[in-house]
Amino acid sequence: MNLLETLRVAWEALVANKMRSILTMIGIIIGVGSVIAVVAIGRGTESAVLGELQGLGAGVFYIMPGSVSSSDALSRIEPISERDMQQLEAMLPDVEAVISGDTVGVRAEYQKETLSTYAYAVSPGFDRVVNVKVLEGRWFTEEEMKGGARVTVLSRDAVTRLFGDRDYNPVGERVKINGLTHQVIGTVENSTGALSQAMGVQDPAVYLPVAAVQRMTGSTDSFLVLAKVRPGADVESVMNDAVALLGQLNNGAKYMGYSMEQMTAALSSVTGLLTGLIASIAAISLLVGGVGIMNIMLVSVTERTREIGLRKAIGATYGNIMTQFLIESVVICLVGGAVGVAFATVPVWLVGRAMGVSMLIDLPTVLLAMGFSAAVGVLFGVYPASKAARLDPIEALRYE
Repeated sequence: MNLLETLRVAWEALVANKMRSILTMIGIIIGVGSVIAVVAIGRGTESAVLGELQGLGAGVFYIMPGSVSSSDALSRIEPISERDMQQLEAMLPDVEAVISGDTVGVRAEYQKETLSTYAYAVSPGFDRVVNVKVLEGRWFTEEEMKGGARVTVLSRDAVTRLFGDRDYNPVGERVKINGLTHQVIGTVENSTGALSQAMGVQDPAVYLPVAAVQRMTGSTDSFLVLAKVRPGADVESVMNDAVALLGQLNNGAKYMGYSMEQMTAALSSVTGLLTGLIASIAAISLLVGGVGIMNIMLVSVTERTREIGLRKAIGATYGNIMTQFLIESVVICLVGGAVGVAFATVPVWLVGRAMGVSMLIDLPTVLLAMGFSAAVGVLFGVYPASKAARLDPIEALRYE
């Protein structure tokens, strides 16, 4: 028989035992569907997170005192002063803005509502580096930042917590922060961009002039600065120059820097590893399905012993019988895999809808899963096919 004829016979054998074929495919359906769903959800989530991080901190790097090298563990550590930040901007032409990453714990009060949270120190250039988006009111003036004026900008979550209404416009209201009255001059989106990623501070948050935060902390130095690189400049190169310059300015003190690109690369590596690990666990069900296929194929060989004997009696070779049963096994797996791909679209769509993220099942993943399922068909179909091909035609014809 040629290949098309063999495929036709294999398909007819499946259709002749519909229920048995369906039950046999369940393991493959679940296995392929699980692998496809896990990979699609993992990649979709990774893409969304990386896109947000890159959008919030593109072209931004961070510098802090210290070193990751064990040989530098005992090196002198110097905080970064305002003079240091001014020198970074003045001496590195590719640096667009440098800001401190200072935060301080505060207690905000409005009437009977109280919120314990963090306040960001806002200095000139803060909105450009952190990508702040003002929703209502306005941002700080340079005079307010440097003079420590008693004004504040609230994140949307802070507005909800203090005023009880997410859509309320609090501009003009007065709130107490650490016991001092501040006027609300604006509100911003919850995302605090690159700074929140560096400091690990989440909303709700409030923003205060840098001089006001310095009065609270009692220091004008910083243990974290953020720098915005001009478009087209190489972030890693500028960052290394900035680290070296700070060491020169502070008599050999050690500093270390990291960029958003490094953070996204590390996150991509971790999420890729986790997705692969979970997909590998899900793929175990494919092997379980393969055992079921081997069992059913052995039953099929027993049921069709006389048919095999007849085929061999009229000239079918070892290879013909082997090919026929292998193709039947592979067809079961491929049909089950196709159903599994369709089955995977449901959880992928539901998770994407719940997270508000676009998640797509890409072609390479589908081809990989289908190829793996076909390999399972071959692997677990070899023994039944070999058993069928080795049958003695005379004994097979006598089989009842």
